[in-house]
Amino acid sequence: MDRGSICGFSVAAVDRVPCRAGAVTSFRPRPAYMSSFVPRRVRSGSGLGLSSFQPPKRFSSRSSRGWQCIDVGFLGGLEETIELLIATAVVVPVFKRFNLSPILGFLSAGVALGPHGLRVITDVADISQIADIGVLFLLFEMGLELSIDRLRKLRIYAFGLGTLQMAFTSAALAAGALFMGAGISEALVVGSSLSLSSSAFVLQLLAERKEQATRYATAAYGILLLQDIAVVPLLVLVPLLSTTEWTGFREIEGLFVAVAATAAKALAAVLGVVVIGGTVLRPVFRFVSESRSSEAFTSVVLATVLGAGLITDELGLSMTLGAFIAGVLLSESSYRSKIKVDIEPFRGLLLGLFFITTGMSMDISVFAEQPLEITALIVSLIGVKASTLALLSLPFNLTTAESTKLGLILGQGGEFGFVIFALANKLGFLPDDVNKILVVVIVSSMALTPVMAEAGARLAPIIQATLPSKETETGAEVVVPSQTLLQKDVVIIVGYGTVGKVVVDMLTRKFIPFIVIDRNEDLIRDASVQGLPCVCADAEKPDFICEAQVSSPTAVVLTMNSARIAIDVVANIRSEIPEVPIYVRAHDIENMKQLSDLGVVATYPETFETSLLLGQRVLRGYGIAAQDAKAIAKVLRNEWVGEEIDENYGKEASPAERDDSPNKEPAKLVVAESEKQHDHQSDQRKE
Repeated sequence: MDRGSICGFSVAAVDRVPCRAGAVTSFRPRPAYMSSFVPRRVRSGSGLGLSSFQPPKRFSSRSSRGWQCIDVGFLGGLEETIELLIATAVVVPVFKRFNLSPILGFLSAGVALGPHGLRVITDVADISQIADIGVLFLLFEMGLELSIDRLRKLRIYAFGLGTLQMAFTSAALAAGALFMGAGISEALVVGSSLSLSSSAFVLQLLAERKEQATRYATAAYGILLLQDIAVVPLLVLVPLLSTTEWTGFREIEGLFVAVAATAAKALAAVLGVVVIGGTVLRPVFRFVSESRSSEAFTSVVLATVLGAGLITDELGLSMTLGAFIAGVLLSESSYRSKIKVDIEPFRGLLLGLFFITTGMSMDISVFAEQPLEITALIVSLIGVKASTLALLSLPFNLTTAESTKLGLILGQGGEFGFVIFALANKLGFLPDDVNKILVVVIVSSMALTPVMAEAGARLAPIIQATLPSKETETGAEVVVPSQTLLQKDVVIIVGYGTVGKVVVDMLTRKFIPFIVIDRNEDLIRDASVQGLPCVCADAEKPDFICEAQVSSPTAVVLTMNSARIAIDVVANIRSEIPEVPIYVRAHDIENMKQLSDLGVVATYPETFETSLLLGQRVLRGYGIAAQDAKAIAKVLRNEWVGEEIDENYGKEASPAERDDSPNKEPAKLVVAESEKQHDHQSDQRKE
């Protein structure tokens, strides 16, 4: 190797600094002065600043160029980061304005900015390593939605339908590759890699379309889970295929033995991670949550995602599998919703970067050179995968319409295809030109995923209308990712302090369904121990009702003791669900009037009402009759609060609001009866 330096880096030193990049060991250049340079303090009159650290004198003649290069490299990376952030900020609103998936926007931005487009960004490798973390967060969040019990229920879709999909699709695509002239090893790699679908695209689309609770989405979860597990033996299979001659039975037998041994190792490693993680993660999160530090909690979440991925990577498994397992281990904890809220900004931004870098990897010149051939490959890939999966889904209690939607949304290629093709290309049995074509096919199929999902949604009712009426959408058990995802007609109670506990007790006595939301982990833990439906979430976040996973609440009761927070929460609820009745614990009269202006059904100014009760008790002590004291309180309430608002207090339930009325309004009934109970208890205390 010739010695020399490029911008202050010694070329001869390249092979001495190993650096892990995924599963392949790469090397980064080492600065020529790194081995002998130790920063020296140079005293100045006012103390130490940046000028206190200087390059060594022996490098002084040419050091300025090296230091300038470091500055330029840093600024260049900063400029690329700013460009990506600007692209992300612009793309999402524009595409949403035209009712298009932001994923298409990210892909388009990647193609335009990347090395095969305008060449605004030429070095994609460093950005890709950061963007891949977004996929880890996506799989971690997917694990949070799937408890151990639900994973057991998903085993039919994962190990049944998922295994059949992988086997039949791989065989069909491999046969097509053989027909086009590929060798056996090359055909097996191409077929198995293209049988994978994109977890990042599919999960994001299901979330955007709010279809996570549907039966076909549950089947998609199971299939994607099996595919993610299958990546591990595939990555091991590729090097074995590169050395297999396919000349006799002995070579083939050795290949299957090696694959079986690797699968057993992977299973043992996963079980080990589950056992260790189950005994460590929850105590750690409990300890950190007791500190009430949001920064510490977020740090632990990030460390969990990255650490779990690193552990499985060191064991020779997929990093995404480790992140997924960590999510599953925390899915039954009371911190699930809080964790989801904390990782959402990181997941969204990094996942956007992932889609942008995916677009950057697409060489559009390849498509321009062979447009008809590549278009035929894209159509064939989607057609084979969609039709095969749709047919295989029918025996698994999915309707024809659901099977069609499932096949179309999983018809694209997956991001792990890039990894497998790159490894096969590095090992020498997948030519460069074939690798480029396959990358274009996968990226193009990914870009068509939102279109295919929309086509499935439009075809489903047409297919359903042409089928016999006995085939319905409710033919099988729906296994949803969250216990409360399908809850409707429930009361959301925000705050589980003294007031919240009283409201919960009253609703429980009337058998009215509810769910409690509080950001205090201790209170949520207490509610969980009592068997109450509860979620640890912050009501100040705009999407806290989504975190509670209630599709259409009948009422929202706010019991927090902060006037400012109550106003903010009411405003958020009104923007999301304008028609839902809201009942609020007001701090005082001024706060009550502010809340009334926002359209709440009823407010209860605790300090004012407490004052009236106290005043009535004092009057009773001086011999004033209870009825007269109550009349005085009503007059004062009219003067202070106003007659119109006063109608919310102490009114008798109308016939439509009583238990024996078939047209009663449950939310208003609760308020009326709670007030009657309050008055009755007050009269008993006075007597």
